[in-house]
Amino acid sequence: MNTTDMCLELYYELKSTAVANKPEIKIFAIDEEKQSTHLASSSGENQTFWERMFAKLPAGLHQIVIEGHRSKTRYCGMSIDDVVVQPCDVFGEFFSFLLCTQN
Repeated sequence: MNTTDMCLELYYELKSTAVANKPEIKIFAIDEEKQSTHLASSSGENQTFWERMFAKLPAGLHQIVIEGHRSKTRYCGMSIDDVVVQPCDVFGEFFSFLLCTQN
């Protein structure tokens, strides 16, 4: 898809008793030359509420990959919901706030 001026938003929840090798969710963009760009990832911490993940997508044509890795403990789970890809300006003030805080 053409990801120029586009952003991705999703909500996730992680459950695990792991101390090491915690579960993780990652977002990548893969371009036409099969080069992968890491865009965002979860902290791996146990979440008792839905956490927001947001990423500005690179310009050009890209495949977007959402990748999840479970921990190796018996009690582990992850959920992803409300995945949205749309122009960044539709996200409005929150996107502007993110740009200001990343500098």
